[in-house]
Amino acid sequence: MNWLMRRGRMRGHFVVWGLLKINLWKMNLVRGFFLVGVLVFIAGCGSSELPNATHNFKEGISELQFQVLPNAPPDRIYQGSGFKIILEGENRAAYDLQQVDVKVVGLDQKYFALSNTEQTVPQLMGRSLANPLGDKEYFEFSGVANQLFENANEYGANYFVKASYRSKMDFADTICLNPNLYDVYDSGCKVETRKSYGGQGAPLAVTDIEEIMYPSGAGGEAEFRIHIANRGQGRVGVVTVGKAQLGNEELTCEFKGQPSNGLLPGGEDTRITLKTVRFTENVQEGVLVCKTFLKDSRSYTTTLSADFGYEYEWKRQFSLRLVR
Repeated sequence: MNWLMRRGRMRGHFVVWGLLKINLWKMNLVRGFFLVGVLVFIAGCGSSELPNATHNFKEGISELQFQVLPNAPPDRIYQGSGFKIILEGENRAAYDLQQVDVKVVGLDQKYFALSNTEQTVPQLMGRSLANPLGDKEYFEFSGVANQLFENANEYGANYFVKASYRSKMDFADTICLNPNLYDVYDSGCKVETRKSYGGQGAPLAVTDIEEIMYPSGAGGEAEFRIHIANRGQGRVGVVTVGKAQLGNEELTCEFKGQPSNGLLPGGEDTRITLKTVRFTENVQEGVLVCKTFLKDSRSYTTTLSADFGYEYEWKRQFSLRLVR
């Protein structure tokens, strides 16, 4: 009898242990389905913002963008109170920005006394597959509101946020070359004498390229007129061409219309050379002329590439309101 009782108790233990294992398995299964659902939901929400592995960031027009954070500054600033101006800067370009300098200018210190008016960040990384959203930085300016005049109930003031930085822009495209202009039996590629582009992921952009062929000896001479222009919301300053190549061969390039002595009229800017151009406030475009001699007499395709460094300034107006 004791043996039967012990056997019954053992069988009961096995049943309980089995039920526990089944319940644990069900709980883990539910947790697994829940985790998969959460991951699918997150992926679905983020897919509209994060690009895929084949996304080309070096196209279109993109630049450093600013926005003022909510309530920084507030819509109304009371006498004797402190306030902050906080700007969110986001690099939407496909290139790194160097020496990003942000200033707040134009405020009357009698009413709005800022303790700091300038901030500089050494670098903001651009958009890439490793950093698809680009770097983001916050620029904070603190101040104190002073007193209004006795008969005044409020005072409104406009101010400017100015940002400046240095960056670069790369261009590359496949083109057709045909040194023999009169060979109607050449069944190779077809030359496009002018091509247009929508941008390379920066405010400075290559907009058009003209291809001109000059018969010369066994091959010919090729001339490329690379049109660049500012397509951003700010202003481009000095532009310098780095390396320009046709395939693996380096091109000889100079900006069209530059003075022969490498200076602007009056010689006021010694940085201006044949490979450098300074955009003015009224003229925000230029033409780079590149030339080379071709050895092949038949048509063929190759890559035309060039990189440019440039200075950039951005300015936008905001306002503050001081009340009693």
